[in-house]
Amino acid sequence: MQFVDLKMPGQKVISTKRNRSLKMPSQGKRMRKGEVIETVISNSLDRSVHKMVDIKRTIMLRIAELKEMISYLERSSVLGRSGRLRISTSKNRTQYYLVQDSGDPDGSYLKKNQGEIARELAQKDYILQVLKAAKSEQEKLLKLLKTDSVGAPEKIYDHLSEERKALIAPIRLSDEEFARKWSEQEYQTKGIPDGMPTFQTERGELVRSKSEMIIADMMYHMGIPYRYECPIYLSGETIHPDFTVLNRKERKEYYLEHLGRLDDPQYCADFVWRLFLYEENRIFPGENLLFTFESDRQPLRPQLVRRLLEKYLL
Repeated sequence: MQFVDLKMPGQKVISTKRNRSLKMPSQGKRMRKGEVIETVISNSLDRSVHKMVDIKRTIMLRIAELKEMISYLERSSVLGRSGRLRISTSKNRTQYYLVQDSGDPDGSYLKKNQGEIARELAQKDYILQVLKAAKSEQEKLLKLLKTDSVGAPEKIYDHLSEERKALIAPIRLSDEEFARKWSEQEYQTKGIPDGMPTFQTERGELVRSKSEMIIADMMYHMGIPYRYECPIYLSGETIHPDFTVLNRKERKEYYLEHLGRLDDPQYCADFVWRLFLYEENRIFPGENLLFTFESDRQPLRPQLVRRLLEKYLL
């Protein structure tokens, strides 16, 4: 008797006797050899197609993860710090230098009390390296999938099955979890000198003015995460924006400054200096910098503050 061996890539050999009816496990009727061959080929192709689909979904999942990671890293405040860190080690002693883009390759020495600057510069360098690697991988994967047939990368996660979403749940925080972790980060406030008037917010913190209390309480009731006078470091300067706030849906930080003494010429001059400092560090009004205003003749208008918060932070 003669045998016909049917072997597809990655499949075991299936032997059938010539001119004899066979009963396939998946079917309840007997089939001739031609039908057997057609069924085996069809099943093999189905498995190959499913395997290709799984590979494609895995790549799409990775693209979604990379996109989220890149978006998160690009919002890091340390990227706004100018310069880079140079580390020098001599006789078991390590020294840190701030190198600006001014033609001075050695840079300026960072003293012990400037350790926070060195830490931020080191973090900035690390984030830039991770961003470069992540963007390179993302670009290669998009080319592999021929992005014109894949669809918009930002929509990939929304179209994943619930099972696929569950796989990345541990590394993909919900908006609420992200906001909670953001709010739990500790920081050192500027502090209010003794003897200065203070106002207590509903959250229990002390602020410098009644208008700041109104703004803080409004954000609290609207569910907008904020930090009061959290320090940031710009071009070697430490400043304390009135509020650092978070748009939880976009996972984007904003700085909100309340300009409460616009009648005071010196106050306005100081603010112009701070505005230049912001812009030098890629923090621009309407993009990631917000303002509220008042003067002696024009008090704060809460309805306009609410409109501003709704536009940028909800």
